[in-house]
Amino acid sequence: MSEAPRWFLVVAALLLAAHAAMWLLLPSQNVHHDGLDELLRLEAGHLELRARHPLSEPALALWVGERRPALRPVQVWSGGWMTVALAGVFALGLRTRARPIAVLGATVLAASSYAALHVATDPFQPYQPAGLALGTWGLALSAPDPRRPRSAVALLSAAALFFPVALAFAGAAALRLLADGQRRAAAFHLLAPAGLLGLAMVLAPVGLTDGGVGLRLGVLHTIREGLLGALIPVDRGFAPLRLLENPTSPAAWLTALSLLAAAVWTGAVLVRARRPDLPLLVVAGACAVFAALWDPGAPLLWLPAVWLLALAGLSRPRVASVALAAGAGLLAVNLVCYVVPAARMEDPRVTSARALAAELGPEDFVLTAGFPDLHIAYFGGLRVDGPAEEWRRFGQAFEETRTAGGAVWVEGGEALLPTERRGRAMRVGERVFCRLLEEE
Repeated sequence: MSEAPRWFLVVAALLLAAHAAMWLLLPSQNVHHDGLDELLRLEAGHLELRARHPLSEPALALWVGERRPALRPVQVWSGGWMTVALAGVFALGLRTRARPIAVLGATVLAASSYAALHVATDPFQPYQPAGLALGTWGLALSAPDPRRPRSAVALLSAAALFFPVALAFAGAAALRLLADGQRRAAAFHLLAPAGLLGLAMVLAPVGLTDGGVGLRLGVLHTIREGLLGALIPVDRGFAPLRLLENPTSPAAWLTALSLLAAAVWTGAVLVRARRPDLPLLVVAGACAVFAALWDPGAPLLWLPAVWLLALAGLSRPRVASVALAAGAGLLAVNLVCYVVPAARMEDPRVTSARALAAELGPEDFVLTAGFPDLHIAYFGGLRVDGPAEEWRRFGQAFEETRTAGGAVWVEGGEALLPTERRGRAMRVGERVFCRLLEEE
């Protein structure tokens, strides 16, 4: 490991401290609805070993323990792991003797994307931060010469068990070792994590139940939206090309220039790729292909590809200033448009859930439009299912509710229910729920 200048160590410590302060002081109050499902399982003690991320739920259950609600502990878990992941970028830069300016550029670029900030402040996908952190540190310990191969392989294996896509870090380590002529070490670094992950996925009782949608018509547009969404908060209603509509907006100019700088930096890294870059670029491409095949419109799935691409810039000090400019611009945009508003705003879904819970009791049953509204289940403590449009197929749940002395409420029931089954209507914010009467 090279001797780092003191100023660099001070800047690195300040950046890590600032990142930790961000997720400690600005946790998201606008929680992603898909993250509530795991919170509900954790609080109910329903531990599941899932093939998609075998180590995540057992580790989270140990971390959360008896603390209720689990929301804040899981946010601290995710934020802490993301800070550890950024420390791993610094460690990787020192191990590979990268120039300090290149290390700072790669770190800021890795930390500034919307996807990276989202998983650091929101409880959704808590397995991603752990996988990125363990994978980055495993890659750092394996480069350039694995003096402690077992430690590196242990970290790379744990990363894959948290987040199977993080097996890409093991692939990058193996490719680097193979390029240096260390075939046995390369095989060990790849096959051990892959074998453990394969065994865990085979033994896990809960298999791969979704995803794998495959390429389809219009996928290029979807990929563009997903990749842009990984960099800036598109899914929060932020238009990436607002400059065309409002050419005098400072935010629009900052966004456009930041995306342009990121594109220029990416082009420089890809067009003049050097030998140390190739393993990282190969596995970043593999992660991008996975995101395109699995769910191209999901911004967070593109995070591993963006993260690994940022690491590829460690050997490119000449374009590090471009990486710093792009990262600083993206960080400003995402802090102003996502992190700060999400931490300070009162989520209307939470307000609606608590207002509904004040009117109903735990014995009642609520059918919501579309997917089950887990905000009502988590923040309101009510039993929820959906979609309300298919209310006729929930007959057994209706019987159980009435046996327990509860009532059934259907969102949008004024339009969905026949007149003779339609009871009192209750408005909660902009949503209307109708009581379902028993069939005569």
